[in-house]
Amino acid sequence: MNYPPMSAMPDSTPCRVLVHVIRNALTVPPPASDRDELTYLRVCRDRAWLVIAACGRILGDREAGDRDLLIAAEALRNEVADYPPEGYEYAR
Repeated sequence: MNYPPMSAMPDSTPCRVLVHVIRNALTVPPPASDRDELTYLRVCRDRAWLVIAACGRILGDREAGDRDLLIAAEALRNEVADYPPEGYEYAR
């Protein structure tokens, strides 16, 4: 997936930016057939773990502010790029 640069949402709050990145991370095209289900589930699992880790880092820092949310969003966006939805056929 190609995501817009972070500056594409100039009126958003840092929290909304992070939620947008989380939604994009967890949005994976469904497989076209049962034979592609395992690959699809692996991509979903790997991306979900990235989201859980990002949320854990933010929740673990009681002093996290807006800047920290934006840094977490950018880091998550970069990490998710390493897990593209590929290796299977998408449903159309």
